[in-house]
Amino acid sequence: MKRRVKKAVNKNLKLIIAIAAIVAVGFGGILVLISGNADNRDQVQTEQMEQHQEKKEERKKAVKDDHPGVSDEALALYNAGTANLSDTGAVAQLTETMDLRKNIGPYMVTLQITEEENTCLITFDKEFYENEAAATDEAINMYAQQLLALIEDADKINWTYKMKKDNKVETVEGSLTTKQASDQLKLKIKEYGKTPEMVQTLLNSQKGIT
Repeated sequence: MKRRVKKAVNKNLKLIIAIAAIVAVGFGGILVLISGNADNRDQVQTEQMEQHQEKKEERKKAVKDDHPGVSDEALALYNAGTANLSDTGAVAQLTETMDLRKNIGPYMVTLQITEEENTCLITFDKEFYENEAAATDEAINMYAQQLLALIEDADKINWTYKMKKDNKVETVEGSLTTKQASDQLKLKIKEYGKTPEMVQTLLNSQKGIT
């Protein structure tokens, strides 16, 4: 039977994060709750959960003096990167570092880990007007590129938000795969997460700086 891990990261205006993880093992299941805040994030872990998380050596944090020419933004994003989408705390920290709530709107992140594909769904809790849709999609696509670059085993980013149109509210859906992101940027997306300098290159490309 296929093993599946589903996790949810919920961020509110006080930057409180609530993460729910469901691990399906055989015909049974285990519910793991992980919660905390930006200053003190307590995590409840189980032996079964750890068995499903790929163990990779944590990369050394980069410091400013070793990377001249790299902006504070790029350095912070690099240091917030993670090898595993299943590392809920790291994913939460990465989305905080991107400041998605301020730049796009309040959101919830659902992480789905399967043998075939690792997917991150961002559900934005904000209504946009129809004339804002193009700019909103462009901005979210930019952050999706960053997530794919900085989460090593992430394969796809999906997102939804509400749009006001003709006195009605519609749900807008979007997605970005690693191949699509690589085609957009003319380089394999995972290359942009390997060094602070490459993260800076990604940010420059997104801002139209050559």
